[in-house]
This record gives sequence, structure tokens and C-alpha cells, in this order.
Amino acid sequence: MRPYILVFFVGGALCVGAEQVTGTLLGAYEVRSGLTADPTRDTLLTAFLVSTFVHPGMALIHVRLARRHPLAVALTGAFVLGLLEIWFLRHGYLRYRVWHPAVSVTFYFAFLMANWQVFSGRWVLPAWVHVVAMAFWVTGTTTHLLHSVLGLWQYPVTMRGDPILGSHVVANLYELLPLILMAAFVSLVRSKWPRPLLVLAGALVLLAAQALLLATGGVQFVKWSLWLSALRYPLELGAVALYARWIFP
Repeated sequence: MRPYILVFFVGGALCVGAEQVTGTLLGAYEVRSGLTADPTRDTLLTAFLVSTFVHPGMALIHVRLARRHPLAVALTGAFVLGLLEIWFLRHGYLRYRVWHPAVSVTFYFAFLMANWQVFSGRWVLPAWVHVVAMAFWVTGTTTHLLHSVLGLWQYPVTMRGDPILGSHVVANLYELLPLILMAAFVSLVRSKWPRPLLVLAGALVLLAAQALLLATGGVQFVKWSLWLSALRYPLELGAVALYARWIFP
């Protein structure tokens, strides 16, 4: 069970990071599902579901099937996913701006093989990499869902003429990156302080930073409050700390 969990979080972190760069920052493609009326939020929600759950799930299927012939299974899986992309293109669920199915097939193959190397133990990643990957998955999931999809708070920034997209990018810088760094710190630092106390201290630092942004107009709450942040931060940091404790038995 442990190798599968490691692969899921490492694969999830890789996919979320790749989607943030290629889909959000570069605007190389956009995906639609029709789950929400707003086109930007629909794209962010669909990309979130695919990169956070579908692609890591494909990695789990691959490592399960590829015990004897990992290269052949990875090639087959990459081509199947590429054919699915072409089907999505023709039916309007996916639109390329500066992208090509061949690039996707190459990425899928490299992604599946990388996860196989981790699963099989040929690539022995340091424990801190697994902790950062899990922190990326947890904090990225909550930030993406609560902020970018539900719009519970916003940052007054516009990108490519779209305030939702601009707010999403700023949220990655103002929230996702500090959360990942703080989660890794409270999970990995060697200290005489009890780990729960480190988690609470880290949550207070993040809460104070958000309160400062709120006071200066850097963030605007829509259906959110500092009390909810005071609940969110310890839960996220605590989840990563527990995962780190499992990684470091």
C-alpha cells in the first residue's frame, strides 16, 4: 500500500505543477466540462479534477499493470491517453492554443515511466521530496477548490483580461507556495518543540500574513473569514505533518 500512496502524491504533484505552468500561465490549452456556467471557472475546475485525480489514478493503474513490461505498458497507456485527447478535441471539451497531441503523448509516457521508477524503487527519492509532494497535493487541492472554483475569496489582479484567472495565479504565489514551505518546515524541522505546537505556530504565521493582506486590500473575502482560515491552516499543516511521520517511521 505504501508505494501506491507515494506514487499517487508524487504523480499528483507532477501533474498539478505541469498544468499550472502549461495550462494556466502559458495558456497553451483549455479544457471544458460544462460543470459550471463561468467558462474560466469551468476550465479551472476541469483541469483541477483531471490533474489532481485522473492522471494520478492513471499512474496507479500503470504501476499495477506494468510489473513485467513497464515500457510497453507505458507506451500503450500514453497512446491511449493521446487518442482520448483527440476525441475531446473533436467534441469541444478541449481546445489547443499552442499545443499538439504529440506533446501530450510524450508527456504521458515520461510521466508514467517516472512513476514506475519511483514505485519500483529504482529512483529512491529523499523523504522530504515525498513530503513536499504531498503538501503540494493537499494545499493545491484546497486552494484550487475553495478559491479558484468556488470563489470564496479573491485577489484584485487581472491576467489576460480575466480577473478570475489573475486571482488564481496570485493565489498560487500568495497562498500555495507559502503553505507548501510552511508544511514542509513544520513536518521536517528537527526541534525540541512538540510537533503539534510547530503546526499551530506555522498556522498562526500564515493567518497573520493573510490578516495583513486583508487589512491592506490585497485580498477580498467573498464568502470567507479569518476564522475559517484559522481552521483551515492547522488542518492542512497537521495532515502533512502526520504524513511525514508516516514517511519517517
